[in-house]
Amino acid sequence: MGEYVGDGHGGTKPLMDFPGIAPAEIGTQALPTALVIGEAPLTGRTPSRSINWYRVPPVSTTRMLLVTLQPTADEDTDLYLLSGDGEAYSPKAACLGYSNRLPVAGDDVNGYAPDWVAFDIGATAGRQAAQVAVCGVATGVTPKHYRVECDAVWGLTVNGVAKAGTLTEYDSHWYRFLGQQGTSYDVMLVAHSGDPDTYVYQGDARHFIAKDVQVGSGTSVGFTASVTGYYYIRVHGYKAGSYQVGIDSPGS
Repeated sequence: MGEYVGDGHGGTKPLMDFPGIAPAEIGTQALPTALVIGEAPLTGRTPSRSINWYRVPPVSTTRMLLVTLQPTADEDTDLYLLSGDGEAYSPKAACLGYSNRLPVAGDDVNGYAPDWVAFDIGATAGRQAAQVAVCGVATGVTPKHYRVECDAVWGLTVNGVAKAGTLTEYDSHWYRFLGQQGTSYDVMLVAHSGDPDTYVYQGDARHFIAKDVQVGSGTSVGFTASVTGYYYIRVHGYKAGSYQVGIDSPGS
């Protein structure tokens, strides 16, 4: 039996190609582990062709959230976000998004590219905001090791006020801004303590278009927008600490 969900792009996307165990529905059954918004990532591992389930708890206001699946070795796991309405494991369920990037050693955070999905969610009136499936792909080493977390996405204004944050080790904060094609931008990160790193992504791409992982109190990373659209900034805590991040456009 194969379970299918809408992939958010007008088609269907196979969740897995073998009989799996559905996540516990809202009610008297025990719920999967919560990915509390804004808290430190959870560590996990899953065998090939298996699924680990998590849930994003209810939210009271409309907001943009983002789930990050960060491999900690060169192993392939995929990320699916399903509706949290208690019917998430049915063929007609809404899929909030998915990411099935191929693992690329030597690229991105700690050497491995992440899977991540951003989604807008309204007030959920007590139901879960999302159910999260971490799927172990049937290739390579087993089990697959990873960290997974859920964060709010905060807006940045070009040439506006910088945002401040505090990270635990391996935690991430996400920001976004609307970039204009052909315009140059500088992402500026001031580390007050610890060792935060900066990664810039275009749209929902899994691989960065610019990064800065230098240790120091003040760093910047520049790039030119190739298309008009949203760009995402990931501030990753290589070591716990505090920071400020902002985005400028020279000459504008």
